[in-house]
Order: sequence, then C-alpha cells, then structure tokens
Amino acid sequence: MPIPSWAPSVIQQEQVIQDAKYADLVRAYDAASTDWINDNIVNRADGLPISPLPPMPQKLRFFWNDTTNLIDQAVIPDPTVTAPVLPPPVPSQPPTQFTTGAPQQSTEIDQIFALIKKIADQLGVK
Repeated sequence: MPIPSWAPSVIQQEQVIQDAKYADLVRAYDAASTDWINDNIVNRADGLPISPLPPMPQKLRFFWNDTTNLIDQAVIPDPTVTAPVLPPPVPSQPPTQFTTGAPQQSTEIDQIFALIKKIADQLGVK
C-alpha cells in the first residue's frame, strides 16, 4: 500500500514536536551530568559509593512502516550525547613532616656564635 498523502505532513509535525522535546531533555541531561560529576567527586573523596548515572535522553524518529501501514517510531542513538565521566582522582599529597625546632635552633645558635667570634676577632678580644 502506498504512503497516504497525509502521512508525510503528520510525520514531519510529530518529528518537529519530538525534536523540541529532545532538545529540552538534552539540556536537562547536561545539567544532571554536571551535578553527577560534582556530587561524585565529593562522594569519592569522602569514601562514599558512586551514584548511578543520570538516564540518557532517547531520540525518537518517526517514519512510515510499510509492514503495518502505520506511522511508527524508533529510538535512534545520538552520538553527540555521551555519558558523564568522572575525572581521575587528584593524587593525595603525603602529610607535611613537622620537625622539632632543635636542629634549626642549633644552626641559628652556631651562626650567632660565629658572628660573636668574628666581632671578637675584629675587636681583638680573646
């Protein structure tokens, strides 16, 4: 059976409506993906489990089905929409090693004694 004369215009109208809905879904998905990344960076740092990915939007295409002689729809992949990916963890730096002031004090005292000795030598004091 040939495609009815009304079918192309109905298919086109449905496709325009679906494309507008899909654009809204993609914007919402992008926002949810950003939130997912930010939330899971914190979760990973806190040792919590990674939350499930946000559901990907589905792109529908309308077409005339020659088998059923009806307008049909199919989900098609959209290569521009990808799942969010967590960045690699920031390597943790080892804690700063604090030392006692004793070695530094010893060095400062040695410098003071060297300065006093130099002044004493210049003054001729033994």
